[in-house]
Amino acid sequence: METSNTKKKFPFRAYDMVNSCDEKDPLVASWSEDGLYFIVKDKGTFEKKYLTEIKYASFVKQLNNYGFKNITSLIQTSGEGQKGEECFRHDNFRKSCKDLLRKIVRKKQKDKNEELIHFSIGNGSVEKQDQNEENERLRRENMFLREKVKHLLRQVHGPGIGELMFLRESIMIKRAYR
Repeated sequence: METSNTKKKFPFRAYDMVNSCDEKDPLVASWSEDGLYFIVKDKGTFEKKYLTEIKYASFVKQLNNYGFKNITSLIQTSGEGQKGEECFRHDNFRKSCKDLLRKIVRKKQKDKNEELIHFSIGNGSVEKQDQNEENERLRRENMFLREKVKHLLRQVHGPGIGELMFLRESIMIKRAYR
């Protein structure tokens, strides 16, 4: 791997920026408490201090190009986020898991336009492969949300009771779908 920061792939540079902020400027940007996503708390300062070559909007566009999801509304709905913050996540972008970064690849132009192409073909049906990919994405998102619920229940009710309440809710949901 290249040692120059400008020669590194975007995910590695972004990871280094988030780590640096988390250590030196946690009021600017930081990892979430569980390390599954990162939060940009002060966009202006983040742009001036850490994005010396590009604007914040370009940084967000790069995140999108590499498959990151903006989960700000999800986090704020759960009552965790603050107004003005932006939260981003990727399955392979986690605190203390730099080895996963090599799995993050830039989307191809075909991938970006895939939805438009499939909806313009025939009667608008989506191919089976796309359905499988969407199902897998939803499974990962579901796992992420389940972990968040467990985390919140542990915070509110303590470690043992939180897990029991989560298990009870899971059973009730499964019964409702039978």
